[in-house]
Amino acid sequence: MTLVITALKPEFVVQLSDMRLTDLSTLEVRNEEQRKAIVMSTADARVSVGWCGFAHDRHNRNNTGDWLMDVLPRLASQQPALRFPDFVNELVASATAHFQSIAEPLDDKACSIVMAGWASPRPDIAVPFAARVSNCEDEKWQRLPHARPTFDQGWLWPSEKATRPPAMVIFSGTQQATTQEWANAIGMLLRRDPTPTEVMNACLRVMLEATAHPTYGGLIGRNWVGVEMRLDCPEAVAHYFPEHDSPQQFMPNLVTPQQAFKDVRIWAGPDKPPWWKH
Repeated sequence: MTLVITALKPEFVVQLSDMRLTDLSTLEVRNEEQRKAIVMSTADARVSVGWCGFAHDRHNRNNTGDWLMDVLPRLASQQPALRFPDFVNELVASATAHFQSIAEPLDDKACSIVMAGWASPRPDIAVPFAARVSNCEDEKWQRLPHARPTFDQGWLWPSEKATRPPAMVIFSGTQQATTQEWANAIGMLLRRDPTPTEVMNACLRVMLEATAHPTYGGLIGRNWVGVEMRLDCPEAVAHYFPEHDSPQQFMPNLVTPQQAFKDVRIWAGPDKPPWWKH
């Protein structure tokens, strides 16, 4: 499991996720380096992507992060280019087929993918939205008691009758370790014209509180990857928040129509990184 916190307003999106990979059958921690954050651009959308739930099978042959970094670049680079609603349709179909091929108990294969950013049906329009692809959440994006054999999709768009700018806050994954009051607090902050950094700091406080939950906190890792994206800037800002000081920094994965990068690490020294090969 994991916890993904997504906060979106028209001007920017902030997403924070942990990196813990837990064996859901034994609740043992397998590693703390599973990237669950992806910065993605397609022909008509820019989004931050986070995922939670099933990470790999017992034989380590089906890793959800690896699968996403295969299917998302394929869809992003497809020609003729997919419009983003069609992109999501294809992702739903691919997720259903992929997870049905995995020989694990259905409830162990619960998984959700959340995307937040902007869609551009025309070059002069950018509409903020959030979308989720899941086999374990209802229409209100709440966790179901059991996983389903098929994935579906859900969307959050600004209301055409809205009287104020939209502010979306989404907790995905270990929702039992969070409270609605925490979501409301971030929502109130979004309406006060904050900076992305201020919102990221609020997400960090929620993540810290969630890891302290006596029952479900152990499902959430202590090393976190954050993404900030602004509407007025084509670049994303990446953050790494380790539990302990470390010269090693983990970056989110990247997907564009032209290229994709995964498992990027930055070494700030001293000396050479442990993975250095002469």
